[in-house]
Amino acid sequence: MRNLRQILLEEIPEFKAKGEAFLKGELGKMDFKKVSGGFGVYAHRDGKHFMIRLRILSGVLGKEQLVAICNLAERYAVPMIHLTTRQAIQFHELSLDNVCKVMEEGLEYNLYTRGAGGNYPRNVAMSPLAGLMKEEAFDVVPYAMAANGYFLKRINTYHLPRKLKVSFTSDKADGSQATVQDMGFVATLKDNKPYFKLYLGGGLGRNPRKGIPVDRLLPAEEALYALEAMVQLFTHEGDYEHHHKARVRYIADRMGDEAFVNCFWKYFEAAKVKGGLDFSPEMPKYTKVGKRVEINHIAITSQKQEGLYSYYFHPLGGQLDYRLLRKISNLIEPMTDVHVRLSMGEGFYLVHLNGEEVQQVAEALDADNYLLGVEQTRSCIGVPICQMGILESQKALRAIVDYFKAKGNIKESLPPIYISGCPNSCGVHQIAGIGLVGNKKKIDGVLTGIYDVYMKGKCTVGETHLGELIGEVQEDQLPAFLYDLASKIEAAHQSFDQYMEANKEEVEQLLSK
Repeated sequence: MRNLRQILLEEIPEFKAKGEAFLKGELGKMDFKKVSGGFGVYAHRDGKHFMIRLRILSGVLGKEQLVAICNLAERYAVPMIHLTTRQAIQFHELSLDNVCKVMEEGLEYNLYTRGAGGNYPRNVAMSPLAGLMKEEAFDVVPYAMAANGYFLKRINTYHLPRKLKVSFTSDKADGSQATVQDMGFVATLKDNKPYFKLYLGGGLGRNPRKGIPVDRLLPAEEALYALEAMVQLFTHEGDYEHHHKARVRYIADRMGDEAFVNCFWKYFEAAKVKGGLDFSPEMPKYTKVGKRVEINHIAITSQKQEGLYSYYFHPLGGQLDYRLLRKISNLIEPMTDVHVRLSMGEGFYLVHLNGEEVQQVAEALDADNYLLGVEQTRSCIGVPICQMGILESQKALRAIVDYFKAKGNIKESLPPIYISGCPNSCGVHQIAGIGLVGNKKKIDGVLTGIYDVYMKGKCTVGETHLGELIGEVQEDQLPAFLYDLASKIEAAHQSFDQYMEANKEEVEQLLSK
């Protein structure tokens, strides 16, 4: 990637000049956003500070990179680090000068920001425990990494109508949300050979759509040709005139599912004729000697490698400071082969821990880990940081957790709650058991913050469905509503799904209060 790094370094001065013009008021907010998004940078709502998004390739973060992130955060006084719902890391409240320094210095450690926003292929998502799960078709890590390399090699050359999201999943639980992406690859076996089941034209946000399940299986070694086909389809068939209808799913809406899939295969065959994207994966070798222990812990998962474990860490709202991250970095530094895998849930796994190491990690981190009941709630960054935000989604998250704790019960009866501070779905609310969307409306003549309430969303291979809008709740009444709902479910001795199936009208009445 040496040539790529040089190209990206040479772009930074021009980006900085645009940023300075924005700060002086010579470049409008939206005009700057069109430039800055492609560099993984967005201005905060105050128009003075900035966020930069580090593109962690498929969420795989090595020790050296983790140390580099800690050093950058400390050096440039980053007050808050945010783990995203797409396996990236965001630094907030930076000056323009410091954004450029992070961009430049990060390249030394393969920490890219180019294309982490704007109309570009975004970070390729991947099941966070790919290659480590006991029940998976095959290890998708080399395929996801090859896809990252394919996009990065061309990252400054794309001219797409809007962003393009791609995911690789190796488990039925769909840990990378492949079934609701522009393009999802789901690992499967046929005659004991690796193939991908494709899902095309999905996406969340406004006018969400499940991916179209494609009947024709793709030989795994042809994955890069499929990527090229989707890029060409999107480039030639996408809508460059209407921003809000410029995602891949609108092409599928316009063409119809069958015609859209046929169009994709047409571009695929053209890519195959052109050639040059053949791929023979080098499968990872896992050689660490494990040590088995008997353990029952909410954060710990046994890997398929004998005697090795993964520990899941979830900071509240996906937010933490560099001191805690430094503590984690120092903790795993002497441990052989241990590294970080970012999840799609604003947390991360520490993987390849032997039995002694996982117990040591649990003892050190349990006090800062939020995994019980409503503590698992995830949220976008929201107001007062996000320009697009409507409500303070992170504040709502903390209010929910605090309310439940004050009641003395954080309630296992509710599924994780996904909060988006506006309809843009950065909190992926449509695939949550309970999804919340920030909005405002006049109530008794007063403009009031409300949350639209979606329920019964799910993202699982073969069973994905989008949540149903069942009502709305004022933001100041949100914690009480959720607690009342949890109490009713607990009293009924039912699971959330069972209760919703039998008592949907009662929940709607509860909301109407």
